Amino acid sequence: MASNASERSRIYATCIRLLSRREYGRASLRRKLQTKGYDATLSEEVLDQLIASDLQSDARCAAAIIRTGGHRGWSRRRCRSRMIQEGLGEETISAAPWPNDDDERAAARALYLKWLGNGPVDAKKRRRVLQRLARRGFSIGFLLDDDAPFGDR
Repeated sequence: MASNASERSRIYATCIRLLSRREYGRASLRRKLQTKGYDATLSEEVLDQLIASDLQSDARCAAAIIRTGGHRGWSRRRCRSRMIQEGLGEETISAAPWPNDDDERAAARALYLKWLGNGPVDAKKRRRVLQRLARRGFSIGFLLDDDAPFGDR
């Protein structure tokens, strides 16, 4: 009994330490606890306790990913991929506070113009910038709508 209480407090302290840095999804916390070798049953009990006391929330985790992704220039698709990696469920991902599609297009345009720079723009440079945007998860469809996707400068 004493060892269970001791391990439970170590699990709780580990979770609090992790959550003090950033938001984690429940599944991600569970994986981290399993990696550290904690008892699965006690880990689940501690995770339930954290959720009940609102110290862990998958919805907050999803919102944090969207917020962070916005600052890093991630697309909606890239944020969604990160949420899946974090172990968030489809319901949580759907209910997340997503920006509208116009905001995503505006973000892609701003990055496109920023990365093109002020120098001459040739096909090779444009291709590299479009590839960079695609790696950030922006849809190729609206990137390649025109010969000059966003009306170069």
